[in-house]
Formats: sequence, structure tokens, C-alpha cells
Amino acid sequence: MTAENKITLTVVVSGAPQSVTVNGHQKVAELMRKALHAAGIQASDLTGWNLRFASGGEAISPEARIIEAGINAGATLFLDRDAGGGGEVAVPPAGQPTPPVLVDPAVSTAKLERAFADWETNRAIYEERGWLLLRQEDLRVEVAFTVRLPIGPFQDLVAVPLAVRFGFENYDLWPPSVALIDPIDRRWLQIPRLAALDFASQDASGPPTNLFVGGHPATGHVFFCVPGVREYHSHPEHTGDDWLLHRGDGLGTLGQLCDLLWRLAVRPVTGLNFIAQRLAVGQLNSINQAIELRQENVDQLAAEAQAQMSQVFGQVPGELQAQLPAEIQAQLRDMIDQPPPDES
Repeated sequence: MTAENKITLTVVVSGAPQSVTVNGHQKVAELMRKALHAAGIQASDLTGWNLRFASGGEAISPEARIIEAGINAGATLFLDRDAGGGGEVAVPPAGQPTPPVLVDPAVSTAKLERAFADWETNRAIYEERGWLLLRQEDLRVEVAFTVRLPIGPFQDLVAVPLAVRFGFENYDLWPPSVALIDPIDRRWLQIPRLAALDFASQDASGPPTNLFVGGHPATGHVFFCVPGVREYHSHPEHTGDDWLLHRGDGLGTLGQLCDLLWRLAVRPVTGLNFIAQRLAVGQLNSINQAIELRQENVDQLAAEAQAQMSQVFGQVPGELQAQLPAEIQAQLRDMIDQPPPDES
């Protein structure tokens, strides 16, 4: 590995930052394998693992060359498992039972403290994403996720569409519990304020899978239906997918679950939908109104906007393009992946 090709960067694997040095001309798959090895995860097969930039966009192809993928020295990337999930059984609400003590709370607390050390290391990125650590009490951790909405004079009103309470009892013989809560009074929500949309599972014939599933048999509450979450593994539809099969795969950590919740539920928020419906009953008219969060595939929207910009810019005569300031020309070419003009 020649010095000029060597780059060092940080890969956050399931919430834990790992420093990795690679040859920039190697494939991304090699970077992923080195990061997993540094994290102590034995995964010769990369199926199910996704590497993303800190902005949380689409997964980077493992077959791409590291430098060609835009990965530079000093970058921070996130490597996590696929969301997966499923199972939908509606039952009446039930009380949340007190978990039995199967693991010494001091052991679970020590493991949780290591998760908080990783959180501090990644704090700058988490704050940029809008994650707020609300409270930590014994083995319960509460996190809020903020988003900017197009409201107000600057179109940047900050809202909290999602807050969760993690329960680390018997960790990590058990995976963490995830409860959706109100960020102010901390009550356990029956109905979430948004969906957790797995766009990767979407096909042309239908909507993306919502991984916030209603009516867990043990509680009656909505739950986050992905491997690495206690409610998923305790669901009767997942008896063949035991937590211990995933325990060494980097799932079920504080950072990994927060990253997944942010990518699936909060990052797709793009604005608000206003709904109004008139109902006529005899001589009377009534109006039903509602406001809900709008969630969309932001990566697909960005790709479509880039394609439209490329088309429009390509229709501008070359002599007019040449009159634009050089920095604007460069920005436009970067946005539409257009090479600079041949000056020969």
C-alpha cells in the first residue's frame, strides 16, 4: 500500500466508531470488512450490511472503488445491518410487565456506559442530525429526534416528531426494548406521529413497508419491528429468529437503533400534508380537517431533481454557460455530474 493511496477514516459500526486505514483504490467491500473486523464482528459475507455517509443517504455500492465513491480521508461513515422486520397482530392493550432480573444490573449498566462513551465520540454528528439525549435513568434511556419543517419566516421551525424510550434491562442477554413516547409528558404512545418507512423494500406496485407495527401481543402498543429490538424477538411471528442469533452482529446497540430510527422515520420528513373534507348530512355540512407529516423517499427526490437540473442546464447554449462565473459553473457541473468543457 503506497503512502499516496493510503487514507484513514472513521466507520461507525452499530454506534461504535472504528478508525480504519485502507488503500483508496480498493473496493468499498474491503473497507466494510476492515471496519467489521475492527469492531470484533466476524462477517465474511457482507449481505445485509450497508455503508452510508453521515448524511444518511443511499447505501454505497460495495463494488465501487473507495475514492470513486467520494470517500476521502477523515470522512465519517456509518455501517449497519438492514432493517428487515415484519409481523402484525392486533390485540387489546395490556400493561407493561416488570422484567425479571436475569443479568446483574451492574453488568448491563457497564455495557450501557460503553454505549454512552461511543455516543460522546459521535456527539457532533448526532447533534447535526438533530438527536437529543433527553434523560438517562438506571437502565432506561430517552432520546428525541428533531426535524426542520417549512413553517415560519425562515421555513425552519424545529419539531420533535419522534421520541423513544430504550429499556436495557438484562442487556445484552436480551436486546433493548423500544417504546415510542411523547417527548413532553413521556407517556407511552398508542399511535405514532409518523411512520418508519423501509423504502429499500418498496416495489413499483405498492407503498414502502412501515416498520412501526401496531398491537404487540404482550403490550398492545405500537412497536419497532426490526431484529435487535426486544419487541420484535418476543413477537410470536418471530419465534424462529431468536435474538441470540444476532447478538454478535452489531445489532441492538443504542447508536445502531437511533441511526435506524432516524433514517427510516425522521430523515424522510419533508413537510406537512393538509387534509380537508366536506361531509353533507341532509341540509348540514361539516368539515373534517387534519394536518399530518409528509414523508417521502428523499434520495429518490434528490435524484429526480438532479436529472431535471441536468436536462435544463444541458439546454442552455454553451456561449451563455460560459458567461456564468467559474464557481457557479463548477457547482452546476458537480450537481449534475457533467464534465468540464473540452478547451482544446
